[in-house]
Amino acid sequence: MAHSTSPSEGRGPSRLPIYYFNFSHLALIAAFLCLAIFPQSAMGFFYHPWMMVPVHLVTLGWISSSIFGALYMIGPMALRRRLPEGRLDKVAMVAYICGLGGMLAHFWIVSYGGMLWSACGVIFALCVVGWRTLTALRRAKVALGVKLHLGFGFLNFFVVALLGVTMAFAKLGWGWLGAPLSNVYAHFHLAALGWVLMMIFGVAYRLLPMWIPAAMPKGPAPLLSALLLQVGSLGVFLSLLLDRPWLKLSSLLVVGAVVTFATSVIWMLRHRKPRARGLQGLDFSLLHAAQAMLYLLLTLGLGLSFLFASWNEVDRLAWIPIYAILGLLGCAAQMIFGMAVRLFPLYAWLLALADGGFEVPPASPHGFPQRGVHATIFGLWTLGVPLLAFAFLDQSPSLLVPAALVLASAGLASLMNFRHILRQAKASLQQKAGE
Repeated sequence: MAHSTSPSEGRGPSRLPIYYFNFSHLALIAAFLCLAIFPQSAMGFFYHPWMMVPVHLVTLGWISSSIFGALYMIGPMALRRRLPEGRLDKVAMVAYICGLGGMLAHFWIVSYGGMLWSACGVIFALCVVGWRTLTALRRAKVALGVKLHLGFGFLNFFVVALLGVTMAFAKLGWGWLGAPLSNVYAHFHLAALGWVLMMIFGVAYRLLPMWIPAAMPKGPAPLLSALLLQVGSLGVFLSLLLDRPWLKLSSLLVVGAVVTFATSVIWMLRHRKPRARGLQGLDFSLLHAAQAMLYLLLTLGLGLSFLFASWNEVDRLAWIPIYAILGLLGCAAQMIFGMAVRLFPLYAWLLALADGGFEVPPASPHGFPQRGVHATIFGLWTLGVPLLAFAFLDQSPSLLVPAALVLASAGLASLMNFRHILRQAKASLQQKAGE
């Protein structure tokens, strides 16, 4: 009798992404519902405990948990290595969800001691997923630059987590860490540049040629962008944290990394390959990616203007939330929507194939997406991000409510589409088996 291997034993795709992506969607929806329900609390000076709730729902809830889920999903495609999955990974996922929930609850009630204990779950999950990823990278047959992007990303995320814990200790009077706003800026920039942008670039070097489709880029670009981005993001982090005069030079290194990545994307667009037959009409994955790159350029432009233009402190503080919205929501959060357009159908197809014992193939994954839903999500996000930015700039609670509801609707539509694709793949398998 032939030995049949269940998906959990290594042949089929991991089930963990289902839970990570369900949670990440719920976190995104909750972030915008917080803004819609309590718009007055979001107005005024941005650095207060309540505002940390929607911010961490986006950064840790939507962006980071989506990255974790995607790594278990795309390992065979992006790394040519499946991330091992065992009981420890399931425990880590539960610890991450519970830990983040505890952090948010203690931010809400302004209890930094409870936030510290809760953060242990997030850090534990970070260590587990990071170890799984780095272990897979050791044997992965991918460019060194791609490996460095992912390795640097997890290293930076760990430093970000340690700084967050140190800041909480300082709030309790158990340590000293300089000016609070400088710490917050350092924490934010290393998370955004050293973790999120680093991971986006590293994965994009592998996935964009498959999405466009195009030839796989060759040469030193991935290695160069990894080194520039790492040195630049660490320079920005240390300059802000320790008040050192490296901020302008470090920022220019980050710009160099972005330019290097952009030249690789342009090269891919010039070396296209024929699209798959099932991919007809607008490709919303690439539309999201293009819009995310536009927001990245706007974020860099605004950030450089903070450094090289003459801003008074009042105006600078008023524009900092806009800077964060452009970078986190316009670029990073939107890139996940673009990734989902392609990865969710493929993942659902692989799950259905594994459930059928790899003998009864379901329908092509290109038949699963609902283009109307993707158009709706793209339209809502395209409208909602600038509307939200204008609401914060104008300090208008009445405008903040519809902007937040528009973005929450985009998250809800994406969640429903994810669940629908999973059901559609399963139904396709059942139909094929009955023929």
